[in-house]
Amino acid sequence: MAIILLDTGVLLRLFDQKDAECSSIRECFRRLRKEPGGPRIAMQNLTEFWNVTTRPATARGGYGIAPQIAEHRLRLLERNCTVLFPGVESLREWRQLVGKLAVRGVQVHDAHLVAVMRVAAISHIVTLNKPDFARYSEIVAFTPGELLASWQS
Repeated sequence: MAIILLDTGVLLRLFDQKDAECSSIRECFRRLRKEPGGPRIAMQNLTEFWNVTTRPATARGGYGIAPQIAEHRLRLLERNCTVLFPGVESLREWRQLVGKLAVRGVQVHDAHLVAVMRVAAISHIVTLNKPDFARYSEIVAFTPGELLASWQS
């Protein structure tokens, strides 16, 4: 099994039992935890997770969850995932990617995740937004359902 990074949207829905993707995400998470080193997440995922989790529910995409609950969820993620921290190499990779591919706007965040992945030699990501990673030829993006199906074949 390849080393796999989890995208922020996947992490958010891991705790959202009302979301249609929650059960498949939880099954992926359970299986990835059994892999050496478990699932990977970037520090960026944690900051984005905190942002959306604690953002008021009346704001775009916000969950409106209290900081104490967000803190508990972050601890669970940190305990069950290997957290990747960006460094100078990630900055160089990111600068190269955004320049070479003319990345704009909100897509710079995905470019940063790809830069961290490249430095850590990770080529696979589980995401709910596969098109966001299509421009990165070295990255293999799976939805949670696709990853589960790949394990069954």
